[in-house]
Amino acid sequence: MTDGVAQRAQANAIILVPGFETSVTREASLTLLLAGIRQYNSGVGYAEATATIEGLSGTQVTVRDAKTEVVTSTDIFEVEWKAKFDFASAGKWWQKLPTGFLLLFSFLNLRLVKSFRESPFWAVAIVLSLSLIVLWLYGTVAIALTAIGHSGAFGTDWDKRVSDLGASMLEVKPLIWATAVLTVLNVDVDRSIDLADLLRRYLFGATDRTGVTMRAQLRQTLAQVVPRVTNAGYRHVSLVAHSFGCVMALDYLDHEDSLRHPIRLVTLGGFLKFLSAENPALVDPLIDSCLANADVTRWQDFNSSNDWIATTTPIRRPSVKYSARSAVPTVSLPDRITGRSHSYYFGDETVIGAIMTPPENS
Repeated sequence: MTDGVAQRAQANAIILVPGFETSVTREASLTLLLAGIRQYNSGVGYAEATATIEGLSGTQVTVRDAKTEVVTSTDIFEVEWKAKFDFASAGKWWQKLPTGFLLLFSFLNLRLVKSFRESPFWAVAIVLSLSLIVLWLYGTVAIALTAIGHSGAFGTDWDKRVSDLGASMLEVKPLIWATAVLTVLNVDVDRSIDLADLLRRYLFGATDRTGVTMRAQLRQTLAQVVPRVTNAGYRHVSLVAHSFGCVMALDYLDHEDSLRHPIRLVTLGGFLKFLSAENPALVDPLIDSCLANADVTRWQDFNSSNDWIATTTPIRRPSVKYSARSAVPTVSLPDRITGRSHSYYFGDETVIGAIMTPPENS
């Protein structure tokens, strides 16, 4: 047994599946998690270093208890999935136009009434998203007309007429006022559209040019990380998922035949009840499958009434391996309204304590 393998046999590993950061809080989930761990272990011997296993690089956290002199080592690896996808805001105007109309059609077909019963925040978010989609689509049309006019596509007076029309659309006072309000509220319209497009593509099984669904692509992204960690010889492995990452983790576990290592699932701020309300045929079986998965030894689910993005998890078949806990007890009203509190799990002592405690002791 090599020194590296021997060390990992006494160490724990965390696989972090981040969500889609909000327009208000853009710090990376790994950055927030490490900051929370540092704060949780302030006053004790603490060190960070690079953790490396075959094909992966992460962060090694070492904590030395001042009283017992016991040293615990945890390697953290992040599933980096967002950079692998082309989001709506990154496209050219001729790519944004069809995306905008698809978003408008998809959100008009969401189950608004049922969503309101499950989560009033998400119902309001859908209405606001529709407004942002219309605003974004309107701006894209205006930019498209201006670009077409300046390109000389018609070769006549129509070029000027088209470009002037696009310019005049951008000068409409309600559009200027709406843009000013969004700026004051620190709302990034492009980022909000990207999140809406992500939910559309995931919920409705959208495919790329090769016919592969986003769900399959996300599963493959996790498959490039999870087996390497579970096969590296760690003593304990925890899969920690936040926000949209929660459904990604469940989807991966549902399609993974054998993890070859017991694994603990920790979910933070998931909105599975909202997703279930929109597509129960997709989400509910994922939850059931996770609870029935023999390789998943425990599922610790954290949410907060102060996080208006998160919802509870709809458990249809109770299981001893599942436990729901409340976190983030104190949050200001502005942080709840803007969604900033959605990232506060990483600074909550209850959450960090659970994540850093080995599964056998949690």
